[in-house]
Amino acid sequence: ERVFKELKLEGELEKADKIVIKLNLCGFRGWETGATSDPRFVRAVIDYLKKAAPGKPVYLAEADATNARASLLFRWLGFERLAKEAGARLLNLSEGEGVDVDVGYGPYERLRVSRALLDGSFIVNLAKLKTHIITYVTCSLKNVFGALYHWRKIDYHKRLDEAIVAANLAVRCGVHIVDGIIAHEGEKGPLYGRPVKLGVVVAGVEPASVDAVCARIAGFNPRRIR
Repeated sequence: ERVFKELKLEGELEKADKIVIKLNLCGFRGWETGATSDPRFVRAVIDYLKKAAPGKPVYLAEADATNARASLLFRWLGFERLAKEAGARLLNLSEGEGVDVDVGYGPYERLRVSRALLDGSFIVNLAKLKTHIITYVTCSLKNVFGALYHWRKIDYHKRLDEAIVAANLAVRCGVHIVDGIIAHEGEKGPLYGRPVKLGVVVAGVEPASVDAVCARIAGFNPRRIR
């Protein structure tokens, strides 16, 4: 509630047709590892959104990845049950209609995203604070990359930094919230590192600024992260 009030986002919620919460479900790892979204944190966000924007549909969203399908992750990690209990809906961002968005950045002229992210949606980018073997950190910017329609995300890994920037040009979120209550550290991130209790939440409307703060918390110089 404090995040939305201080960033003056309640009016944006009122204007939206629907609210989409982009989760971080990158693999079959429980929330206690720090690698995936914590259902308790997600439930708190849903409860606030239901109160702040009554009557607006709330979706829990994730796209398919190279080694995991969103539908299985929803069920395996408990979000299918959570959505039912909290009155939210599930949204696979790799199914349904995809739209090619012109971005014209680096090697990526166009990227395909789910139409559900474009039509009257207020997107809450709910990321985790983690290290990453390629990009050093993975927070709000990288979580938006995970929303791309194409399921073989590994196809972007040769130019991953550029793909992350292009994804954030294609998908504009209303707010970025990074859950670092239980973060994830080590050179085997973002899935196989170590959980660490930090007890922090970083939020803002500008993802590069949010991630710069997260990088410093994780012990990195933001200027070293492409």
